[in-house]
Amino acid sequence: VGDNDCVVDCGCHIGDTSLMLAAELKKQGSASKIIAIDPSLEKIKFIDIMAQANDLTSHILTINCAVGSQDYGTGSLNKSLHSGAWFVQEGHDFEIFTLDTIIYRIAPECKIKLIKIDVEGFDHLVLYGMRQTINKFNPVILIEYNLSNFEKVFNFLNSDKEKISDNFMHLQLMKLDKLEGNVDSLANRIANVRTWS
Repeated sequence: VGDNDCVVDCGCHIGDTSLMLAAELKKQGSASKIIAIDPSLEKIKFIDIMAQANDLTSHILTINCAVGSQDYGTGSLNKSLHSGAWFVQEGHDFEIFTLDTIIYRIAPECKIKLIKIDVEGFDHLVLYGMRQTINKFNPVILIEYNLSNFEKVFNFLNSDKEKISDNFMHLQLMKLDKLEGNVDSLANRIANVRTWS
């Protein structure tokens, strides 16, 4: 991740990924940011407190909303399961936006390099609302495997209308085609190539 690049964490939960990545950016002296998005105001406040306590506020931007397939009003959280499995339902506690809208409004100057999506089975809806972001930045996308939406995600990425570009796989593998690093770094790259294949 270079300067002025951004990583997006959709469904950031308590910031476990966002805070770790922000700490790494700080350690590297990078000006890049993590955009941490979650519909739970309590979780967003927790991330803000942790970022402040660890001097990471210049590397992390928190947004309290849900991410969906279109900009369509409001929702609330169903908290019937543990806090890592809360999901969006009808209600009026927060707004719902597409990732395209969020990026355009909040961070239009950022180049999006990586998007992590973990939104409890609604991951395909996030994809539907980030077509412009995908086309503009060709980011690496990490999506939580969820049996209930895997087919929808796969079909979206392979449909005639939204087909991933013919060189998508090539571009992903190029990002891993490096020889520098220690044995662990090289082993991780080999594992990633096997995953992409």
